[in-house]
Amino acid sequence: MRFHNNHLSYCTNIHPYSNLKELVNVISTEVTKVAENFTKPFAVGLHLNNSLINELSESDAKLQLLKQTLEINNLYVCSLNCFPYGEFHNQVVKEKVYQPDWGTEERVEYTIKAAKLLNDLLPKDVSGTISTVPVTYGKNLPENTFNNIRQVCRSISEMENKITLTFEPEPDCYLDCTKDCLNFFNELKPSLTETEYQHVGLCFDTCHFSVVFEDICQTFNSLIKSKINIPKVQISAALKTRNPQNLLNFVEPTYLHQTAIKNPNGTVERFSDLSENLINKYARASSKEWRVHFHVPIHQHELAKDLFTTADELPEFVRIINKMSDIHVEVETYSFSVIKGQKESITTSITNELNYILEI
Repeated sequence: MRFHNNHLSYCTNIHPYSNLKELVNVISTEVTKVAENFTKPFAVGLHLNNSLINELSESDAKLQLLKQTLEINNLYVCSLNCFPYGEFHNQVVKEKVYQPDWGTEERVEYTIKAAKLLNDLLPKDVSGTISTVPVTYGKNLPENTFNNIRQVCRSISEMENKITLTFEPEPDCYLDCTKDCLNFFNELKPSLTETEYQHVGLCFDTCHFSVVFEDICQTFNSLIKSKINIPKVQISAALKTRNPQNLLNFVEPTYLHQTAIKNPNGTVERFSDLSENLINKYARASSKEWRVHFHVPIHQHELAKDLFTTADELPEFVRIINKMSDIHVEVETYSFSVIKGQKESITTSITNELNYILEI
C-alpha cells in the first residue's frame, strides 16, 4: 500500500510454500486476510526461490495464474526477495541460505530470471527491487563477483521497468556493517557503466545492523550521504537482553542466529550462532548486553521479563524514511514459525506490525 511517498508491504517468506499452487493458496488466504485490514491496492513482497522462479518462467499459463490471483485480490508486487535460493522452511537452513553466492553462475541465472518475472508483474509507473545475499558468507570476495553483478545489471537495464538489485548486509557476511558497504560500492562502481550502476543498491535490514550494535539511523544517513542507493528497507527487530538465560528458548536448528555481546568497556564479541554452550559460558555475565539475529515481531518490545527487542530503535528510523520517496518498506519476520509460545496467529501479528509502522 502507499505509505507517505513510499510502498509498505510484508514479505511472504514468513509463509511456507514450495510451488505455485501453494503460493496461490497463501495469497488467497493468508495475504488477503492481512490485506483486508488496510487500504487497497495492497503491496506484497514475494519470496520466490529458484524452483518457483523456474516454474513461473517456463509456463506462461502459470505466470498468468499468479497475475490473476494478485489482480483479483487487489494486490500488487513491487519487490521480490531472492535471498534464499532454495527451501526456507521446515528444514535446516543455517549457512546454506547464502548459497549459491555471487561468485556463481547459478546466482546470476536465478536473479536474471527473477528480474524478468518482476518486470512482468510491476504495475505501471512503479519501480521494482530484488533483494539478494550480501555477496557471500565470510569475508573473502568470490572470484568473478563484479563481472557477475555487471551481467545482471546489464540485463536489468534493458528491461522496460526500473528494477534495482539490492544487496542485503547481514552479520558475518561480506557485507556486514557500514564500512563493508562503503568499501564494496567504491570497489564495484568502476566495474559498471553509469547506466548499470543505477540498477544496484542496498536492502537495509534494521535487525541486521542493530545486531552488530550500529545505530540504524546514523548508519542509514551515513550511507545515503555517501550516495549509496537504498531503494528497499526491511523493518525488523532483533533480540536483546542482559540475562542470557532468557535466550535458551531461541536456540533452534533452522536458521542462523548470529550473536553479538557488548562488554562494559564497549568492545563487542561476535559469535556465528546462538547455542546453549554459548549461553551457559556467559550465564553470570549480566553486565554484558546480548543481541541476537532473530527476527521477532516489531510491535512486541518486551517478550518476557528482561528480554527485549530492538524495536525501540524503529520509530526514529521510520520517521526518517517517511521523509523520503519511492522506497519499498517491508516488514520481514520470517522466523515467526520458530518462536516458541507465540499467542498471535501469523496474520494477526503481521497486521499488528504493519499498523505499528503506520501509527508512528
